[in-house]
Amino acid sequence: MKDREEFEQNQCSPPDSPTKRKVTFADHLGQSLCSIKTITPNSSVEDLSPRRPENINFLHCDFQQPSSLKDFKDRLSEQNVCLENLAFSGFAVTGTVIVKNICFSKDVTVRYSMDKWKTYKDVWADYVNQLEGGLEDRFQFRIYLLHNIDAGSELEFAVRFRAGRLEFWDNNNRKNYRVVCREPVVIKSPGKG
Repeated sequence: MKDREEFEQNQCSPPDSPTKRKVTFADHLGQSLCSIKTITPNSSVEDLSPRRPENINFLHCDFQQPSSLKDFKDRLSEQNVCLENLAFSGFAVTGTVIVKNICFSKDVTVRYSMDKWKTYKDVWADYVNQLEGGLEDRFQFRIYLLHNIDAGSELEFAVRFRAGRLEFWDNNNRKNYRVVCREPVVIKSPGKG
């Protein structure tokens, strides 16, 4: 028993050395705890360096934000579900959805396709909060796209809301919601060729 205590004490006590060691973590210095690098199949040094924003394609909504439309509340009343807003962070598409609180158990999913509906995937939306005194609920979803998608590529999606045995869809009045990947626009300054 005594030998074990001595062993544990020796293992946990600092070495008898004049040099003291100190550990400092990046977050204590106000720095980020992670650094993200995009690695491509062609593993050259240039590929690991950050790309300049003017060389990166970007995503664009091919529709007006639904919550800014005059008929938003009417559409929500008719459909019981309506996309509220969509935002982009790089190639992540984040959206909020409003649903009528017609029962306690709710499933909100977004069905999307990148190949004109030859194939599709469903992503779950997470509950965020209650609205309108409990008459509506807000959900949020996120779709991650590949960073190397080509300009001209399209993401189409629709929102599905299941409440008990009932199912409702918001498909942008049968047009689906579309997000388009566009090439960056390079604006040349006057006088330069």
